[in-house]
Amino acid sequence: MKQLFQIGLDLALASLNPIISWFMLSLILDSRLINVFSITYPLQFVWLMLRDIFGVGANLVSIKVRNSKIVDAGIFTGLIFSGIIFGLVALNIDKFIIFMNADPSIYRDFCLYIALQLWIQLVFCIILDKLYYQDKNKIANKYSLTFNLLNFIVFIGASFLTKNSKIIISATLLTIFAFTLFVFIREVRRVSFRFNILRSIKINSMDFGENLILFFVYLFGIGKAFSFGEEYALAITFVTLITDIQWDVATAIQTKTKIDIAKKRMNFPKSYKNSYVLIFVLILSSIIAFVSMKNFYDLNLGISITFVIIEYLAFLLYPQYRLKLDFIQLKFSAKIATFIKSSAMAFRLLLVIVFSPITPFALSIAQVLAQLYQVIFVNLVFSRRYKILSTGRAIRKNQK
Repeated sequence: MKQLFQIGLDLALASLNPIISWFMLSLILDSRLINVFSITYPLQFVWLMLRDIFGVGANLVSIKVRNSKIVDAGIFTGLIFSGIIFGLVALNIDKFIIFMNADPSIYRDFCLYIALQLWIQLVFCIILDKLYYQDKNKIANKYSLTFNLLNFIVFIGASFLTKNSKIIISATLLTIFAFTLFVFIREVRRVSFRFNILRSIKINSMDFGENLILFFVYLFGIGKAFSFGEEYALAITFVTLITDIQWDVATAIQTKTKIDIAKKRMNFPKSYKNSYVLIFVLILSSIIAFVSMKNFYDLNLGISITFVIIEYLAFLLYPQYRLKLDFIQLKFSAKIATFIKSSAMAFRLLLVIVFSPITPFALSIAQVLAQLYQVIFVNLVFSRRYKILSTGRAIRKNQK
């Protein structure tokens, strides 16, 4: 439970920082800048795919083959590879903004900032992944808190001192780059580029495939939902605002599950209990945010409540498939786990494409139906091959 909430704290800080930052920046400089968060939202899934490979994937491979050098090689290779990816985004930032149906003259500087900030934060977070898998959670929490505080204080503080976006961006990027360099020098011991990207993708292929499809889901889905009018656009933005942090924190469940499975200490009843404690805390925090913030917006409460109820249903379904899916991936067959996840995500993308022209709730409905698909499919695969003992450990059915 303690480690689960420690990982969740880091994820909350990483998620809370940009939401509050863009909200405050829009009040200080230009109200339109709040849209930077939405415009660059698909890039979060590029970031997650890269972390799946060079962070989580590298650590899982390292444990499997018992070679700690792979972790540092993942950090070095990830630094270069992700730098190229986000560098290409930065060089083509105007084209990206236009594709997202926005005005480059308004959003260019801060979308460019996001591209570069994501690169620095990725390097920082794959170092944190190394610390998590070494059970150095307190050190990782301290680093994470310092990074996010520095990012927020310099970003918002500079915006109070000057209206020059280039000065604000430069000061912030230099600060977080310097701190990341400090952590890099302190925690990365070996210089190595001998890293097998395909092996890392394979061992964490399920999450990689999910984030790849989600990139396309949100790249195309959000804009279509906004076409139904301002009431729906505002409701979607509001519900995203009060649940985005919670979804990021909920991914601590899969991080903790993978650590427990890799270290052969997985206890299913205990893990389910801890997961739902976290889920209920997240739903409660979202309800509090809804009640306290709804008066700041001209919301249609009926539409907003419909969106948020569907989101809460998705939260409740999440642990029902996630724990066993990770177990199938790491202990039985990565290919089967990847197929389940990929087919569910493909199903979700198909639903978005089919229903987006019909209903503004397409994204939310597709999410829940894809989760129900995974609950059914995962439990069928798991129950045919494994049983959970009274001790909480899962063994094959033909094993005594």
